[in-house]
Amino acid sequence: MKNSIQFLDIKAAFEKGFKNNGFFRRGDELFLIDLSGENFAGMRDKGFFEGVSQVHCIITHTHGDHVGGIGDLALYSFFTMAPGFSKKLKVYAPTPILDDVKNLLRIFGTNDMHSDVIGLDLRKATNIGGVEFEPFLVEHVEWLKCFAFEIRFEDNFIYYSGDSNMIPEVVVEKQLKGEYTEFYQDTCIADYPGNVHLHLNLLEGLIPDGSRDNVFVMHLDNGFPLEKAGKLGFKLPKLSGMDY
Repeated sequence: MKNSIQFLDIKAAFEKGFKNNGFFRRGDELFLIDLSGENFAGMRDKGFFEGVSQVHCIITHTHGDHVGGIGDLALYSFFTMAPGFSKKLKVYAPTPILDDVKNLLRIFGTNDMHSDVIGLDLRKATNIGGVEFEPFLVEHVEWLKCFAFEIRFEDNFIYYSGDSNMIPEVVVEKQLKGEYTEFYQDTCIADYPGNVHLHLNLLEGLIPDGSRDNVFVMHLDNGFPLEKAGKLGFKLPKLSGMDY
């Protein structure tokens, strides 16, 4: 099964280790979907920034496990990535959270010299380095605006949920019609009132057997039943440099 989005790990916010931040590379351009502090350090130490001329970082929402590394990346890409003292980072955020992301970068000690910050219109595909990103408003926590993305490049048509406790109806319909080549969904096993992630049982109900071959579970919490998810037909993304 095709797995175009790479991960250092697919762990939830409070778990030890690398967080659930996707990425992929096309030529000398690196595409990041969110970036935590842990993942910035991990990608730097593993050499993922080497040979990169342009970094595109797409933001789904502003929880720390998704944006905690963008300030370090802005400074590192400017000062350390070759050629030094040149801007190499573009940060993209859906327009409802654009000002929040700009303020975070300012608080992290960066300015316009280090990166560009660009807004993405909702439900409109924007071409970024030959890749189309289209943001969808989804539900996660009531006090933050959070977004999923449809991603298109080459023959890939990908749904990436970000953090979400639901799947938009139009997205489910496309999945059942076989339109997506890959489907990445925030999934959990914790069960409590007001759950901010999508419980595995709900995912099972939304995506019937026969439409699960390309559905990758991610953002997994402590105790998540990997074996059960596999028996249900859901997949785990392969981790870069690691094996399950």
